[in-house]
Amino acid sequence: MSRKIVNNLLAYAKQIDAENLVLSEEEQELNINYYLPDGVRKNFSLPKKYLNNIKKEVLRLIEDEDFENAKIKKKAVCFKTRKLKLDFLISVVSFSGVEKIIFDFKKNSNFKKWRLSELGLKAKDRQKLLSLLNKNRGLFIITGPKNSGRSSTLNALLTELENNDKSICVIGESKDNLNLIKMELNNDAFELARKGDIDIIAIDEIKNKEHLAQSFRLASYGKLVLIVIEADNLKDLAKKIKLAPWPEKEKIKLIKAINFQKLVKLRRLINNTKDKRQEIGRFKLLSFT
Repeated sequence: MSRKIVNNLLAYAKQIDAENLVLSEEEQELNINYYLPDGVRKNFSLPKKYLNNIKKEVLRLIEDEDFENAKIKKKAVCFKTRKLKLDFLISVVSFSGVEKIIFDFKKNSNFKKWRLSELGLKAKDRQKLLSLLNKNRGLFIITGPKNSGRSSTLNALLTELENNDKSICVIGESKDNLNLIKMELNNDAFELARKGDIDIIAIDEIKNKEHLAQSFRLASYGKLVLIVIEADNLKDLAKKIKLAPWPEKEKIKLIKAINFQKLVKLRRLINNTKDKRQEIGRFKLLSFT
């Protein structure tokens, strides 16, 4: 019965083109949620009696002898039946005795992954930024006015980091990076990211001072944290940072880089193709060592 449930669940996910399918153990039930392609989040639950057998089926997929102690960052799986073939990555995140099993389905689409070289950053700034990111800790702030390409820049940074065999979690609205753990932006997500087996945390985007303070907290635990926050200029950003309830000296110590950016319209487009930026990104990189 449980094998049929898991098979049907994966078949249904493929049929509706679901993203980020998450199974989590709750007190009285097994909670299941996922995103639709338009960003709408759906959830439903199964009675708790199915939990252990479904775990065994997931265990069969990942071929691990001890599910409880499994520390899976990105386990690539090719699921095959007579009627279905599906490639996906499984991540297992656990904290406080609660485990979340996350399926990230690989899409066969013309998805565009931005790279730093395509965003307008000068070569020396790209090199400096990647050098800072390779230190694997601290807070990196991507800021700029509305529609200035902040999320695209975050996407480009995560693309660079994705190849380093790191466990990466994106908290918030960004679903551009398909093979990453994703969570909704709330206090539970910050706690899960802090206690889970996660190396890099990206938040897209910070909208209040409490969540900004949570980001400082994550960085203080030795995590590499990348955040997106809207600000018209660096003075506006400084005001927002100042309001965050966190010690002033600690803020300065934890911030590794601020990337302020804006887009400038091109007067003329020559041979422009789909997914090519129609504006020039202007960046100001402030790094702290």
